Amino acid sequence: MKVKKILFIEDEEIFIELFGDRLKRDGFELTFARNGTWGIEEAMVEDFTLYIMDMMMPAMGGEEMLTKLKNNDKTKNVPTIVLSA
Repeated sequence: MKVKKILFIEDEEIFIELFGDRLKRDGFELTFARNGTWGIEEAMVEDFTLYIMDMMMPAMGGEEMLTKLKNNDKTKNVPTIVLSA
C-alpha cells in the first residue's frame, strides 16, 4: 500500500502538534511548511495526496496559495483542506 503524503501548511505550533501527531499515528507521511511561500515551494517539488493549509499565513495568505495551487497543472487536482480560526 502506498503511503499517503500530506503537505501541512501551518504556522501555529499548537495546530501542527495537534493534527500532525494524530495524522502520523494514523500512518500518513507529513511535510510541514511554516508559511505560504514555503508551502508552495514544497508543493512544486514533491508529490502529495493532500494539502492541509491555514488561511491566515505569513509570507503568503491562503487565498493566494489556493490560487497558485489550483492554477498549476502539477497541483490543481490535489484535494485541499482549508483551516481557519
